[in-house]
Amino acid sequence: MLSRRAFGFGFFFSRDWDPVRGLFGALPFAYGTLASSFLAVLIAVPLALGVAIFVTEICPKPLRGPISFLTEMLSAIPSVVYGLWGIVYSSLCA
Repeated sequence: MLSRRAFGFGFFFSRDWDPVRGLFGALPFAYGTLASSFLAVLIAVPLALGVAIFVTEICPKPLRGPISFLTEMLSAIPSVVYGLWGIVYSSLCA
């Protein structure tokens, strides 16, 4: 609300980001957020459905418990932690 009062609705549709002149726009940030969220859903939904179908229909009974436990552990860790692990791993391998 503060940004709308200070810069108007053009703030949401402008690409400018010049603190010296006091021009600010949120379009690249909004687009980046929507694009990365769409890609995340595009990757996560088929993977989640595949794991769910595998565990409930195809997986042998002795493996269902451990695979279900590991899947629940993956969902318990925040995605930010996975990102940090990726950054640390990529910096170690580079």
